[in-house]
Amino acid sequence: MKTKNILKYLIFTVICITASSLNAATSQENRQDSLVYVGLTPFGVHVPSILTRPLNVGVYLGSRFMVGAEYGKVQNSDYEHAYLEKKYEGEDAGEQTNVTGSFTNEGVYARLFTEESSLNLYLGYHVRTWEGEGTLTRDSGEAKGDMKFQARVGSIGIGNRWQFDSGLTIGIDWYVDSRILEQSLEYEITSNTGIPEDEVKTEVEDFGNFLNAVSGLPGLCVVTFGLSF
Repeated sequence: MKTKNILKYLIFTVICITASSLNAATSQENRQDSLVYVGLTPFGVHVPSILTRPLNVGVYLGSRFMVGAEYGKVQNSDYEHAYLEKKYEGEDAGEQTNVTGSFTNEGVYARLFTEESSLNLYLGYHVRTWEGEGTLTRDSGEAKGDMKFQARVGSIGIGNRWQFDSGLTIGIDWYVDSRILEQSLEYEITSNTGIPEDEVKTEVEDFGNFLNAVSGLPGLCVVTFGLSF
């Protein structure tokens, strides 16, 4: 998402928070009276979230704790990945890699709120999976394969979550630090008409490591909108 659009959304979010705060109970009081939260993550500086825009479902355990789960998935049509375009820039036009697949972002999380405040500590564990197929074209031939790349990611962050009398809940995770705890590369070459096997293997594993690294990127200003009731 472009920086200009992110700024517009942030300004809109601040306006909503300010308007909804007038003559309202505190976030802590409203959390105390709520049981369930349902929301979406529409924007922010965090690639896994922005690609999948996950649905969030949470359960309040009093006013200080929340536990929940989230799930999002994006299905891509054929495309030449920006990473691959950059990698092959200036090389023979006959050498290219095209991939198509889906990216799934699923996980669980917990939030610990400070006393009488919207400030909270975020803890998350996610499994992020890219699964699809690709075609590697060289002057010497063409190779095709099925691929599944997966990263298990642990995260910790800090943010604010404002909850209003109407049930409207707006959250901003100002910073989320992530670490890849475990990752895997699974693939099968289904056909190869002349490209050296080592070259195909290197290409696939480079691409898989790149996608898994994206799954573990940190986040800034990750915004969620939802309802608590």
